Amino acid sequence: MNWGYKIVLGFVLFAAFVFTLVFKMITSGNDLVKAKYFKTGAQVNDDIVLHQSSLGLENGMKIFVSDPQNHLLNIQFAGQAETLTGNIELTCLSSDKADLKLPLALQIRDGKWQQDIRLPLFQPGNWLCEVRGTSGRKAFLVKTSLKI
Repeated sequence: MNWGYKIVLGFVLFAAFVFTLVFKMITSGNDLVKAKYFKTGAQVNDDIVLHQSSLGLENGMKIFVSDPQNHLLNIQFAGQAETLTGNIELTCLSSDKADLKLPLALQIRDGKWQQDIRLPLFQPGNWLCEVRGTSGRKAFLVKTSLKI
């Protein structure tokens, strides 16, 4: 085999290697960006104002992992929760397939208002938890980050 064939064979092998990597990258399914990631500036400003006005409520709300083996999160509220209505949105930062949105349904247990959440598609890593709703007639937004 002369040097011309070796150069062509080397180029073909290198091109096959590059195309293999491109194919694996396209089909990996690693969704790092949420579909509605970019919000308008007005929505972001409204969320900031709403979050700032909810700091008193945020101090009374604890969101933590209560049982890592069973993928169980717990939300506890120290105040009166009869008037709290809204939604809980859990966002996994490594995959949007594991994201979860469910209603806020605090129940009194052991003298505390709390809610347990089981993660059906458990993804270890960083999560964002956003509780958005109303307390009486006042809107609130509580945000926290979790590491599972």
